[in-house]
Amino acid sequence: MAERLEYDKFSGQIEVMNRIIKLLYSIIEFDPEYFDFYDIMYLLKRKTAISFYYNDKIRYLETEEQEDGSFSVRFEDKWYRTPLEFYSNARIDGKQITTIYNRFYRYKMID
Repeated sequence: MAERLEYDKFSGQIEVMNRIIKLLYSIIEFDPEYFDFYDIMYLLKRKTAISFYYNDKIRYLETEEQEDGSFSVRFEDKWYRTPLEFYSNARIDGKQITTIYNRFYRYKMID
């Protein structure tokens, strides 16, 4: 699914990936020492801050709880209303993140 999303970021496929991640972490425990780009979907449903590297530059994303209990995502100084919107629309240097995620590295949860 991750490879498919590199080429076709149809929101339905992003939602399928979200369900896969949700199912995965209902079966196994999340490991904060070992996670990657799509595992972040699991973390974006709560207050969290994450860093990772792309092209030797550190990048940050964080969530903020809204009045209705949902979480918005801030990435590269831009706010996305939902995690789905983040995965669908976020860009780095004009490139959609789902097309370059395989070049992200050193993921870390920030306290």
